[in-house]
Amino acid sequence: MSLNQLDQRLAQELHKRKQDSLIRQKQIEKIINESQDIKLLKERIRQAYTNKERAAQVAEKQTRKLADLQQDAEMDEYIVQKKQQEQREFEERERRLAQERLKQKYVLQEQMKFKHTLKEEALKEFEKEKTQVDKIVLDIIREDQKYSRITPASCSSRRRRRKKLSKRCSSRWKKSSADSKPRGSAKKKKTSSTRST
Repeated sequence: MSLNQLDQRLAQELHKRKQDSLIRQKQIEKIINESQDIKLLKERIRQAYTNKERAAQVAEKQTRKLADLQQDAEMDEYIVQKKQQEQREFEERERRLAQERLKQKYVLQEQMKFKHTLKEEALKEFEKEKTQVDKIVLDIIREDQKYSRITPASCSSRRRRRKKLSKRCSSRWKKSSADSKPRGSAKKKKTSSTRST
């Protein structure tokens, strides 16, 4: 058998197989078109694909809805935490202000106590010096009464002594009143040192 004959037989065989394939394809199509079971099966398959697409769409919508709900929940939680933080900061500021006011009140009370103490001490000092002055004046009066004859010079001397004692008493009273008004720690120290001298 020659090469040409072999090629010819091969071409004929391929053509025959192609024809047979077309015939089978047509037979299958005819069977499918004529068979109710196959038509029903095809409809079911088509319906299944449709339901699958619808289910995918529903699932996608639910996924987006859940994502939106989660985002809203996170935003609400952030707002709540923000408000709680602001409330804690407000309460902390109020607590500090209350402590500061209490501290200022305590300092003011201490200053008032100190001022009252100074005033009482100044009053006691004044009363003490007044008693001393009254005693000296009383002694002078008794001395005047003792001597019925008083020279002008001795009378003038006694008047000067009385006037000097009166000025001394008035000066001490003014100084004590001024010392009873403290002005800061430096004033308190100065008053203490003055009193000690």
